[in-house]
Amino acid sequence: MPYKRIVKILLLLAISLQADRISPTTLDVRVFSLPENTLTLHASYNRVNDGLDILKFNKHEGLLDDTTGYDLGVAYGYNTFISFYYHAQLLKINYANSKLNNLQNELFARINLYNSPHYTFDALSFDLGFIHDSADKLDSFATVHLNDSSDSSFYLRSIIGTKLGSSLLNFYAGYKFGSIDSSIDALDVSRDEKAVFAGVDYTLEAGNFIIDADYQYMRLFGRGSGLSLNNHNSIFKLNIARAISQRLLVFIGLNTMSNQFNGLIPYLYNTQTQSDFDQKYAYLRFGFVYNFDLSTLLKK
Repeated sequence: MPYKRIVKILLLLAISLQADRISPTTLDVRVFSLPENTLTLHASYNRVNDGLDILKFNKHEGLLDDTTGYDLGVAYGYNTFISFYYHAQLLKINYANSKLNNLQNELFARINLYNSPHYTFDALSFDLGFIHDSADKLDSFATVHLNDSSDSSFYLRSIIGTKLGSSLLNFYAGYKFGSIDSSIDALDVSRDEKAVFAGVDYTLEAGNFIIDADYQYMRLFGRGSGLSLNNHNSIFKLNIARAISQRLLVFIGLNTMSNQFNGLIPYLYNTQTQSDFDQKYAYLRFGFVYNFDLSTLLKK
């Protein structure tokens, strides 16, 4: 199993931990807010094809074929307790005889309620966020025509976390609800959707290397009549980064999903398409993270 290989890699890397510090990382789910007046830029290139599918996640990918895409994220530490995050992702996904260009915009605020090293967990935070997906008309989706589609969702996420030497362990859980605006040919398939999710996020620092791993389980409900298949998804992310300087990280990563984009791009799922999204899927990521100290820049 590919997951067993990943766990072995993480255990081997854990042995080499020495420093007691946690640098800025490649994933956004962490209990601590950004330092005040800190601006973080995060960008990546996403890619999957048969040549890059070394773990054979996509050998039964169904309608999904090669994927390319781009990620851009910006985060700002307003003060010690509040940070703001914006993330945009463009995915170009091949479907049968057509290509779907999905644009996702996400905005959330993190409020850090307490920091105390004297308790079992060092900190507690809440995220309040909004996600919007949109795509132009897909000329051919198997035997149907998917018209211009979009979805919008709000979510609340709680995070507790603690430092373990030079690693950071976060547990999180949340609730998401939203609406989908979509149609197939002349049939209106607009609906609502709700989800609960929970996960664990682990950051591990070893010398100039940083390993970020995140697992999330999502359960979907309230999707409307006729949507009873594949009401769950398991998402795993693994990034390995190297610190080029105190402010710059470069990384390579892997995103995997047990049920493709179920719950991640809600408008793709309706009564006509739900049975086409029951396979594992994964893609590679290559990118960088750069951290600006705005207080220093403003003094110049």
